[in-house]
Amino acid sequence: MAAALPSRYQLEIRLGRDHDVEEWLATDLTLDRPVLVRMLGPEVGPDRRRQFLSDIRTLAAVSHTHLLDVYGAGTDGDHTWMVAEWTGGVTVADRLEAGSPMPIDEFLPNAAGLAEALSRLHDAGIVHGSIGPDAISFSAAHPAKLKSFATPPDDRSLEGDVADLARTLQTALTGLGPDAPPPSQLSDAVHNSVDEALAAGISGRLSAGELASRLRTAPSMRTGRPGRRWSWRWVVPAGALGLVAMLITLFGPFGRSEAAQPFALPEPPTTTIAPTTTTTTTLPDLRVIVIDVLDPSEDGERDADLPLLADGDPATGWRTERYFAPISLIKPGVGVTFVLDQIPASLSFDASPGTAFEIRWAETLPGTLDGWEVIESGTVPLGGTAGSGTVETALPERAGGFWLLWLTDLPLQGETGDDPPRSFYYSFVFEVRFTR
Repeated sequence: MAAALPSRYQLEIRLGRDHDVEEWLATDLTLDRPVLVRMLGPEVGPDRRRQFLSDIRTLAAVSHTHLLDVYGAGTDGDHTWMVAEWTGGVTVADRLEAGSPMPIDEFLPNAAGLAEALSRLHDAGIVHGSIGPDAISFSAAHPAKLKSFATPPDDRSLEGDVADLARTLQTALTGLGPDAPPPSQLSDAVHNSVDEALAAGISGRLSAGELASRLRTAPSMRTGRPGRRWSWRWVVPAGALGLVAMLITLFGPFGRSEAAQPFALPEPPTTTIAPTTTTTTTLPDLRVIVIDVLDPSEDGERDADLPLLADGDPATGWRTERYFAPISLIKPGVGVTFVLDQIPASLSFDASPGTAFEIRWAETLPGTLDGWEVIESGTVPLGGTAGSGTVETALPERAGGFWLLWLTDLPLQGETGDDPPRSFYYSFVFEVRFTR
């Protein structure tokens, strides 16, 4: 039998069960907004009901950006419930299942905020007792928030809350299990002070407030441009690309002028021929007009070097970030997108041997990696010059759109001088050449 909620609330969808608490998506008919309902069923005894309502009353008195707002609570004799803020239903567990851990720039403020929110709960005498990836909501529209309150009170402690939160935050950042290497060993974008703070929290040496302070003051090692999102908002807007296409149509794709063309990469140097070189490198008539990094973790991949991929000089190039584990354990890959002024017939590039790659295309920028059409895949062979290998492939005819060189595995490049030493992986891409 459904709970006799006040008439303003209408149950919509059963979301699941959290210990002995049922969760529902409901509608607040008075304010016309979605809400979260957590309720105990008739199988629960009176002591548990009283504890549930006591926890919710205390929780309602605590206000913090990273806590769900409580709108109401009550009982009809058989059911006891709370009504709380609805944040979209996406949890850290959902993101991890989708292969999308927290980007470092979003991780630091949210992680510190969650620890601070937990500290507020502890100050109010509340022990959460059930912190894990399912207990933290995290979507683009909202800050990360603690949820799953008022679970059964067995085996709960302040130290256990802090350890559970630190462990969950580490998993949210790395996308890996508790036995994974520390986050800074997986990505150059993570400062080792984050490792130290999380390790101290897991070991029980920090209070929630102390964990919040250490995470808030941890520096970000991000080197890319701010504001990146996997939703592709960092790419030149479609309107701008349309304008470029119109200008190319009106004035001719092969036109040259003394003024710099919008979005054009710098002309290649004309005096960089090495003494042993007998031929001159020139740019083809087909031009790259937009080039950018595609990085699911949004922490930058030496973006300032991107123009070197199409400057006509095979001795210059772009390097991925250095990783201390195979990239497949960290994220699905990293790549570079290109927009061209003409339809290409072939593509070639030089890169570090052993680099696994895919060549993809999309008519418009897709919202996920699955939205790209896979044209070719393979591994860069050993050969070429300066320790690089060359890949050459014919391309099917695709008008306009976006081309993606997607790297799915990076070669082992060496070990650090640490004790014990750490292996590291990266790839150079020296030149990407589209031809007609």
